[in-house]
Amino acid sequence: MSRRVNPRTLRLPVATALGVGLGYLLDPDRGKARRRRIAEQAAAGLRRQRRRALAQARFRRGRLRGRMLRSVGAGSTEPVDDVEVKQQVQRAHHASHVDANAITVEVSDRTAVLRGQARDRAEIDRIGQLVERVPGVRRLRNLLHEPGEPPPNKADALRLGHRAG
Repeated sequence: MSRRVNPRTLRLPVATALGVGLGYLLDPDRGKARRRRIAEQAAAGLRRQRRRALAQARFRRGRLRGRMLRSVGAGSTEPVDDVEVKQQVQRAHHASHVDANAITVEVSDRTAVLRGQARDRAEIDRIGQLVERVPGVRRLRNLLHEPGEPPPNKADALRLGHRAG
């Protein structure tokens, strides 16, 4: 069971604290300097809060501006060589949440070659479109195929091989 505090018992300590505080501020010798220091500290606190709010607003405005610019393609530079193009393609490929072990990427003369298996035709098309949008890719050779079907670059050779046998 909690005991309630009688407000009358708080009157004396509160009055004492108030009297000491007023005596501190209204002291004839040092009171004026103390009041000035408290006013300066309060003003400095307000200036600090204003600076923080302005900095936060600038930060948020910059983040918003960056998102807007990235949405229209700014901020992405053209890769300088095939290694960078391959890294960009792999990053885009990983971002698409496709099994990275099932697909290999080769880049030569800004031509990206995709090899491996994808779940279905829609995924093959989606990956191809994704890679075509990667900065630095000028051409795409999509040799992806569905499970159980031969790769597009070997389909003719496998058909001819079966006829000759």
